[in-house]
Amino acid sequence: MVFLFIIIISAAFKNKSLGQDENYSFIMKFRRNLLYSAEISSFRHDKLRPKSKMQFMNVHYIIYNGSKKQAVKANQKGGLKMAYSLDIVLGDCGNPYWQEQELWYRRLLPEFGMTGTIHYPNREGDPVSQTELVEKLLTRGSEVLILNALDGDAVARTAARLRTPALICDVGETMPSTAARDIPRRLAIWTGSCTQQGKLSAQTLLSGVRPLRRFLCVGGPRWSKIGVDRVTGALSAASAYPDLEKRTVWSDLTREGGRAAAEQMLPWHPDAIFCANDLMALGVLDALLEHGLKLPVGSVERIPSAVYAVRTGDLKVTVGPDGGEIVSHVLRSVDGFLTAGIRPGELKLKELVVTRESLLAEARRRRRFR
Repeated sequence: MVFLFIIIISAAFKNKSLGQDENYSFIMKFRRNLLYSAEISSFRHDKLRPKSKMQFMNVHYIIYNGSKKQAVKANQKGGLKMAYSLDIVLGDCGNPYWQEQELWYRRLLPEFGMTGTIHYPNREGDPVSQTELVEKLLTRGSEVLILNALDGDAVARTAARLRTPALICDVGETMPSTAARDIPRRLAIWTGSCTQQGKLSAQTLLSGVRPLRRFLCVGGPRWSKIGVDRVTGALSAASAYPDLEKRTVWSDLTREGGRAAAEQMLPWHPDAIFCANDLMALGVLDALLEHGLKLPVGSVERIPSAVYAVRTGDLKVTVGPDGGEIVSHVLRSVDGFLTAGIRPGELKLKELVVTRESLLAEARRRRRFR
C-alpha cells in the first residue's frame, strides 16, 4: 500500500505539465480513495461518528503551499491523520432550508474524509441562542467550526473575545471585517450574493404585472445580513420602474412572521410582494388565501414547499442555488485550507430561477429522454 502510494505521488511530480491546482486535485482524489478503502463513517440523526483514527505509517504526504512543493512527513508515533472532525452550526432546525443543508453535509462529509456533528441553537432561529452555542463549542475545545451565522457581528465579537486556536469558517462571509479582524483563525467562504438573489427574484416577479403601482418587500430582521441584502437587491430591481411606490416591512424569517406582515400591509393594497425567504412567502400566501386575494409573490431559497407552490401557481417565483454545490464548496474550502493552506476563491454558483414555465420546460425535457 505504502509502495503504491509513493509511486503514484512520484509520478505526479514528474509530470511537469500539471499546474498547482491540478496536482493538488490529483493528490486529494488519491487521498479520498485511500479513505474509501479504509472506512466510511456511518451516521446517526443527532450525532456523527467521533473522529476517525485512520492512519498510515511512514508515509510522505505531498501538499502544496503557494508555489512551493512540500513533503510533510507524519509524526513518528501516530502516522498521518487522514480525517478531520468538524462542528457544524446551522440556523434553524424547523426551516426546510437548513434541513436540506444538514442532509447535504451528512451525505458529503465522508467523501471528503471528514466526520462532524451538526448543531442548532436551542431556540430556533435565535441569534442570541446561536451565539451562546458558538461560545460553548469554542470553550470546550472545538478545532474546526463551520459557522452559518444568523448574526455575524455578534458571533464575530464572541470569537474574537475568546481567542481560541479553532479554525472558524465563516460561511457566506456574514461577519463584518471590523469585528472579525481580531479572530485568530478565520476562513471566509464566499457562497454567492444575496443581493443578486433578491434582484433576480424581484425582476421575475415584477415582469408582466399590470397594474404595477405599489411594491411591498418583506425583509428579515435588521440584524440578519442575508435578509437585508435580499431586500436591497429587490429594491434595486424595482428601481427600473420610476413611478413605482415601494415600502418595506421587517419580519422574522418565519411563516408566521410573513403572515403577520401581510396582514399589516394588505390595507395598503400592494400589487406585488417580495419576501426575503420562502417561509415568509408561504405565510403571505396564507394571509392572501384567508382574505380571498391573489397577488404575485416572489421569494428566495427554493425550498421544496415553495417549489410546489410555484408549480400550483400560488407563488410566482423562487430563486436559489443548488444546496449540494454550496456544501461541496464549503467542505472543499475547509479541506484545501487544512491540507495545504489554500484559501478559497469566490464561488460562482448558478442561481436557479424557478417559475411555473421553467418547471413545465423541465418536465418536457424529462419526458423527452425517458
